[in-house]
Amino acid sequence: HTTVDTSGYSGWDTLEKIAEFTDLFLFDIKMMDDEMHQKYTGVSNKMILENLEKLNRKGKKCWVRIPIIPDVNFSTTHFEQIIQYLSKLENPVELICLLPFHNIAAHKYRKLGIDYAFEGQNSLDKKQLEPIKSLFESNGFTVKIGG
Repeated sequence: HTTVDTSGYSGWDTLEKIAEFTDLFLFDIKMMDDEMHQKYTGVSNKMILENLEKLNRKGKKCWVRIPIIPDVNFSTTHFEQIIQYLSKLENPVELICLLPFHNIAAHKYRKLGIDYAFEGQNSLDKKQLEPIKSLFESNGFTVKIGG
């Protein structure tokens, strides 16, 4: 069994080649709003979403992973946009993984002398994601909190 964990930010020709040998894609959706995506990741999400759509049309099994960061993408509107987008795909997404923000890497950034954009931000508790889990489930998705 072969699994690929991807942000989806890749040329389709590359993704298509590995899709032939891949049983499952762990595919990140960080933000639906392209401007916000560019602000926080440095790249547009257009190619990412197009790649997810292409994998979906090919019938590839995908688990959509949503990293949730307070004050960035932790809003009902954001999750409703994802639900609307995923609901329009030809094939159902097998699983949604809600990934709560954690600040485990903060000390690594400090050791390297690099500014940590989320310094002082508290980790999210899994219980805080229960309403979001319920929102996805009420729209027909299977949801797991955590990796």
